[in-house]
Amino acid sequence: MLTLKVTQAGSAPRTLKLDKRVVTLGARPDSDVVLEDPRVSGRHATLELTERGLLLEDTSSNGSFVRGERVRHGMLVQGEAVVIAPFEIEVGWTRPSVGADAALGEAVREAREIATLQPLEVRGGALPPPITLRGVPLLIGASAKAEQRLVHPLISGRHAELTLAGGLLKVRDLGSTNGTFLNGNPVHLAFARPGDAVAFGPDVWYVLSAA
Repeated sequence: MLTLKVTQAGSAPRTLKLDKRVVTLGARPDSDVVLEDPRVSGRHATLELTERGLLLEDTSSNGSFVRGERVRHGMLVQGEAVVIAPFEIEVGWTRPSVGADAALGEAVREAREIATLQPLEVRGGALPPPITLRGVPLLIGASAKAEQRLVHPLISGRHAELTLAGGLLKVRDLGSTNGTFLNGNPVHLAFARPGDAVAFGPDVWYVLSAA
């Protein structure tokens, strides 16, 4: 279930609840979210709820912007706002847990001693190297003392700690300023499975490799 709060200057906000995996946004009257303005393309953008989180795909002439940066293809986090001038669209979503306990149990049975996070997307910088974990906790952060140093303006010096626990990737936020996210949701302590997306701050995204 997607929840979109659409705001336009001079008009009251409208909240839309859409029980769809893919939602279209644009000026065309058959769009799921109709945005009537000459600056908005007929098929301006889509939002797709994936296993990794909410994916924004922009196909417009004038662009979609997240925190002032034009985004053609990117993952969004809970509560983030997409600007399609003159509209601001705040995004949120919920979905039922799909056999979480069984999935965790299966992951434990397939325990590995090594896990790799592959870079997925970085806003405002080049892709960082992959993160490889073995049997010891790994400190992620911008500090020179971090075992995996990620230099980005939204990453704290001691941002998060990653640990392999029974074949699962344990993700612990260390009180960072801009948060740690699993599949678009802010987390303090969570366990990731292969295919899950982990973000340090809202801009530096990795995906947990199944290999």
